[in-house]
Amino acid sequence: MKTWKSTKVSELEPLNGVPIGAALGDQQAALFGQGCYSEGAGKNTYGTGSFLLVNVGDEPCYSEDLLTTIGFSWKGETRYALEGSVYSTGATIQWLRDGLDIIDEAAESEELARSLDGTMVSTSYRHLPVLALRTGIPMPGVPSWG
Repeated sequence: MKTWKSTKVSELEPLNGVPIGAALGDQQAALFGQGCYSEGAGKNTYGTGSFLLVNVGDEPCYSEDLLTTIGFSWKGETRYALEGSVYSTGATIQWLRDGLDIIDEAAESEELARSLDGTMVSTSYRHLPVLALRTGIPMPGVPSWG
C-alpha cells in the first residue's frame, strides 16, 4: 500500500500534531477539482463574486490587470494560474432582488442586463457597493457603517 507523508504538522490547538495534507483556496481547489491540469484550461467559480482562473503552465505569467497565483502543486510539479475577479456578482443579484426589489427572482437579472447599454452596465457595476453604502440599502458583502 502506497502512502503519502505530509512534511508539515499543525502546531495549533486542537489540531496539534495533525499532518497537513493540503491547503487550498476556493478558486485553486476548483481549478484542480475540475481537472484543469493542462495549460489553457480554466474554471469560473461563482458565489458572492466571480473568479476565473486559467492554468498558464509551469512558469508564472504576469499581467497588469490579473493576479498571478499558484494554481496547484501535485506530485512535485507546480502549475501557475492567472486570476480575474469580480467581487460582487452574486451579491449584486441578491441586492437587486432583496434590497431594491427590482427583480423577483435571480434568473430575471439576465433579461434586465440584456436590456441595458453594455457601457452603462460595465461602468456603473463597480460602483454598486458605494451606492449601497450611500443609500443605506444593505448589500451582501458590503459593510454598513452608520
